[in-house]
Amino acid sequence: MKTRKQVAELAAILASRFNNGSHFKHERIADDTLLICRLGTAAETIATNLCNLPNYQSMFKKRKAVILKRLAPMQAAYSVSFELNGDPRGYCLRMFASKDLGPFPINTWGDEAGYGI
Repeated sequence: MKTRKQVAELAAILASRFNNGSHFKHERIADDTLLICRLGTAAETIATNLCNLPNYQSMFKKRKAVILKRLAPMQAAYSVSFELNGDPRGYCLRMFASKDLGPFPINTWGDEAGYGI
């Protein structure tokens, strides 16, 4: 996520899916949006290192686990899931909608590609 428009779109998607009763917290959505963007940048970095550095496979697995662990609390709050792949040629971190709340806009190739972070 590089542009303000992309960050604003992500924040709007999260706000529309916030699942915490009637307590709508603007600060939490803003903080979560920024955290997801930072973790998306970290995912790009480790994916690039996986391609460029020999013997990086074990470090990639560890850092991938850390990123996914930091994203875990947001999965329940927003009814989404995250996937991190090791290919730096596209979005390394993708967000997928849960089936019960319906889809959200997709900014990647293909129908099942999720929302790229």
